[in-house]
Amino acid sequence: MIARSRLVVIRTGSTPNLQWEIEQTMARVPRRQILFASLGDAKNTALFDQYFEQRFGPVMQSSTVPDTPVLTKLISTGKYANGKIIFFDDSLQPREEPIRLTLSWPGLALGLMRPYRDSIQSAMRRVFASLELPWVTRHSQTTAVLLAMFDGIFGLHHFYLGGRRRGFKHLAFFWTAIPMFVGWYDTVKLAWLQAREFDEKYGAQ
Repeated sequence: MIARSRLVVIRTGSTPNLQWEIEQTMARVPRRQILFASLGDAKNTALFDQYFEQRFGPVMQSSTVPDTPVLTKLISTGKYANGKIIFFDDSLQPREEPIRLTLSWPGLALGLMRPYRDSIQSAMRRVFASLELPWVTRHSQTTAVLLAMFDGIFGLHHFYLGGRRRGFKHLAFFWTAIPMFVGWYDTVKLAWLQAREFDEKYGAQ
C-alpha cells in the first residue's frame, strides 16, 4: 500500500517497532513522499528527534510563511508550537514545519473533540506548498456530524456545509430548543451517508 501511495504520513514515536516501520517505508517510498508528524513539545519528541538526526541528518527549519487565521491573531496563539511536520525538500534535506497553535471558528466549535485540527491543517498547507502538491479542501463528514451533534442548536453544521440560510434559521429560533432536535436528526442523517454520497452531495470547498 505504501509503495502505491502518493504520500505517506507517519505519526512519530520512540519504539523499536516504529523505527522498523520507518526503515521499511524509507526503503520503498521516495523521501519526497514521506511526512513525519510529531505532536507534543520538544521534551516529548526528544527520543525520536535524536534517532532521526542520527539516521537521516540534522533537520533544518522551513522557510515558508505561516498563514494566520483572524481568530488566531485575536487571541495571539500563533507563537506556540504543538509539534512539527518533517519533510524532505528538493535536495532531500529534511526540514521541519512547526505545528503552531491555530484556531478557526469551526475548530473553536469542535473544541476538545479535535484539538489538533486547525494546527495540523495549517501546517500541512505550508508543507504541501513546499512540496508543490495540490491542496483540495473537502468538507469532512466527521466534522459535519460532530457539529450537528453538539452545536446543531446554532446550525453550525449548515454554515460548515454551505447552507447559510438554514444556519440562520437555527440561530433565529435557537431559544425554542427546536433546532437542537433538528440538529440531532441531521446528525443521524449525515452519519448514515456513505462517503461517496456525502462527497457527491456536499462536494469540495
